[in-house]
Amino acid sequence: LRSRVRRSRERVRRELGVEDGTVLCAMVANVRPWKGHHVVVEALRRLDPETRACLRVLFVGATAPEHRAYEDALRRTVREAGLADTVTFLGYREDVPDLLHASDIALHASVAPEPGGVAVLEAMALGTPVVAANRGGHVAYLAGGAGLTFDPEEPAQLAACLRRLAASPDERARLAEAARTRVAKYSLDRAVQATLRV
Repeated sequence: LRSRVRRSRERVRRELGVEDGTVLCAMVANVRPWKGHHVVVEALRRLDPETRACLRVLFVGATAPEHRAYEDALRRTVREAGLADTVTFLGYREDVPDLLHASDIALHASVAPEPGGVAVLEAMALGTPVVAANRGGHVAYLAGGAGLTFDPEEPAQLAACLRRLAASPDERARLAEAARTRVAKYSLDRAVQATLRV
């Protein structure tokens, strides 16, 4: 995945209008109710103004026609909560590796368990600290301190994770290093060898 990064972190952040000192968070997930975008918005509402002011959250993913009402409701909540400068809907993008590489935190908030969670592995491979829902197959990827997890039915837990990481570049760096080490266990070569042994 690292080979698919085409633009520097600095260039991507500049293109997005991300100011120096801003903690950039990316949630790579098609916009649909069970992916939990509303959980992220609610967590942002619960943050103190100082923490919220230093965050920028990208929602990266397409919206199918049957989920347009959900996106409309999200956008309305964002506006009414005064989060328009914090949350950006990017829609479908083909430069996801660039966006994750440029981000300080990768978010996953699915309210229904996912068997894998490829976006989590992609973020880990790029050394982006992950904050993810505590249910689904991706939880195993984050074992051993390779990421933070929270209950998606408790947005206050996500808010606490964001507050903690926004305040600590050192912890973000530690999580990034742990993620890079951990994700090596899930490489294609290792998977092929394990399959052949079976």
